[in-house]
Amino acid sequence: MRFTTGIAATLVAATLFATSGRSIAGEHDHHHMAPAAPVLDDAETPPIRVPDVGVVTQDGRKVSFYRDLVKGRVVVVNFIYTTCTAICSPMTANLHEVQRMLEPGYARRAHFISITIDPKVDTPAVLKTFADQFKIDGNWAFVTASPKNLAKLQKGFAVSMARKEDHTPLVLIGNDKTGQWMRKLGIANPMAIAETIRQTAGQSDASP
Repeated sequence: MRFTTGIAATLVAATLFATSGRSIAGEHDHHHMAPAAPVLDDAETPPIRVPDVGVVTQDGRKVSFYRDLVKGRVVVVNFIYTTCTAICSPMTANLHEVQRMLEPGYARRAHFISITIDPKVDTPAVLKTFADQFKIDGNWAFVTASPKNLAKLQKGFAVSMARKEDHTPLVLIGNDKTGQWMRKLGIANPMAIAETIRQTAGQSDASP
C-alpha cells in the first residue's frame, strides 16, 4: 500500500501554519478509572486512568473528556502543540494517513483525540486552523483546557512533560470497553499503527 503521498501533501500544508491565542479555562474535576488492564507494548507503564475533566474542542464545544470523547469508544490519543514542527506536524500527518487507510468499520469506531500541551497559544480557533491544514474532518477532536486540567490528562495517560519541548511522539490507542491500551510511536509506519488500532478494536468493530 502506498501511503507516502498523503503524508507529503499534509506536511507541505503544515509549513504554512502560524499560531497566536489565549488560554482556555477548564471545567469538571472528577476522574473515571479505566479498567485495570495491562498496558501493552510497555509493561512498565501503569494502567491508564482517564480523567473526566472539562476540555474545549477545535469547534469551541465544551465537553467532558471521558464522558463525551472516550466512554465506550476505541480512541487514538496523542499530545501536541501547534507551534511544534519537528514532531507534531509529521505525527499529525502520519495519523491522518492512518485514519484514511482504516477500513470503514474501523474508521467509524476509531476516534482520534489530539490534546494540546500549550493552552496559552492553542485556543480552539488555533487548533481548528491547525486541523484544517491537514484537511482533517470527522472523528478527530483537537482539545485544549486549563493548565490544571491538562496536567490531569497527562497524569492520567502516564505522560510526563516538564517542558513542552521535551514531549515525544507517543500515541496511546485504547478500547474503553475492554480496558486495553497500547503505546505506539506516532511517526511509525502508518500500516503498523492501523494494525494496532484493528487489534485494539477487536473483531466486533470490523464490520463494514
